[in-house]
Amino acid sequence: MLENKLKKIILSLTFVTFVFAAFAATTDLSLRFLDKAELAYEQENVEEAYKYVNQALAVAKDESSQANVLYFARTVYSEKLQRLLNNYDELAFIEVQTNLERYPNIENAKIKKLVRQIESQVTTNEKAQDRARQQKQFDQMIEAQKEANAEQTNAIREQIEASNKNQAEFKESFEK
Repeated sequence: MLENKLKKIILSLTFVTFVFAAFAATTDLSLRFLDKAELAYEQENVEEAYKYVNQALAVAKDESSQANVLYFARTVYSEKLQRLLNNYDELAFIEVQTNLERYPNIENAKIKKLVRQIESQVTTNEKAQDRARQQKQFDQMIEAQKEANAEQTNAIREQIEASNKNQAEFKESFEK
């Protein structure tokens, strides 16, 4: 009986140690990803920083590591969105939006504002493209109408010339 209790205690301590080690490894992993993200950001490699900060977000489980990662993630996301505002990439923007849905704690006023600006810019660009496409279609229609009018004018001219020629021939034959 004492032997069973001793086995249970040892087993329980082993389990607690394993859980603690796993928790520490996860925290350590999130810190390693965060360090890599910070290093990439310092080297102005926002894409790498974005990738690593998302990995850190995925593995950060405790509140303390989540808080550290969230603070830096906001910086990286703001920079990424600012770059997308200047040089839009649809797939990258969709990826950012998906990650913002996955990690809603990242969003702050600045990030929300940048997302709205990008969406507004995309809408404006789409409207401009629609207007340009409509203008091109209108120009093509006008050009086709001009060509049709030119053909019709040439046909009328030919008819008038033929009629004048016929009149002249008729007049000549009548005068003889």
